[in-house]
Amino acid sequence: MKKAGRNGIVPLLTVLLGALLCGKAFPQAGKKPRPPRRTSPLGKESPKDKAVIERIRNNYRETRKGRSLSANVQILLELKNREKIKGIVRNGRFVERDAGLDFVPADKRIPGAGLRIWYYNNTSSYIFIQYKYIKNYKIIRRLSDLQVKEIGDKIRERERREAALARKKARERIEAIKRRLQGEKVEEKLEKLAEKIQENEKEAKARMERAKLLKEFPPDEGWGPKRIQEINLRKIALHVYPNEKEKRFIQVFEEWQKAFKEAQETQKKEKVLEKAMKGGKEGK
Repeated sequence: MKKAGRNGIVPLLTVLLGALLCGKAFPQAGKKPRPPRRTSPLGKESPKDKAVIERIRNNYRETRKGRSLSANVQILLELKNREKIKGIVRNGRFVERDAGLDFVPADKRIPGAGLRIWYYNNTSSYIFIQYKYIKNYKIIRRLSDLQVKEIGDKIRERERREAALARKKARERIEAIKRRLQGEKVEEKLEKLAEKIQENEKEAKARMERAKLLKEFPPDEGWGPKRIQEINLRKIALHVYPNEKEKRFIQVFEEWQKAFKEAQETQKKEKVLEKAMKGGKEGK
């Protein structure tokens, strides 16, 4: 085979160059052309683009290392007993353990490792649940720090309103109890007053009956303790028994004595009142 001379090399190079140009201008079937690289208008990446790219790279590296991203997420957690709890995991701390005064990041495989859920079931506190009780969980949405703060503020405000309402109802119950007790005391006082009125009425009737005894056995006619002594003396010494009126006097003697004392007290009060009235008239 003869070697190509200098004149034969030039046509060969021309053919190869033409083939390369045709390949770039007309890509092969089934292959898409590579899009041009995006750059800033000046041909360089802006600081904002660099920050976004760097954050994406960091998140990608953290994910590759098996670490959770530092983000707040709302989750729905299902326990092994089928109970469901809804709350927020803050700062991406999906695995923690209780270190006494605080919670620290931990490995999910160690005993006591668990998940701290904030604002669980619309409460203002958190609950720590160990992974051995957790069946699974589902991330509902990602939250910013501002959204987490707003959720906490709303829950605390609702709890304050509920606490204020509970205190108001408690005060109302106490006032109702006081009113009922006061009503019972009033009823008790009324009952006592009614009893006292009845007693006074009975006493007034008894006084009226006793006053009749004074008319039946007037002291001015010798009826009194001395008459009882005379009746007893005649009965013992002379065997003279009392007549019917004397027998009745013996029967009602105790009531007669009460009536006699009451009459004396009434007379004293009347004398004092009469004396006071006379003194008032003389002063005028």
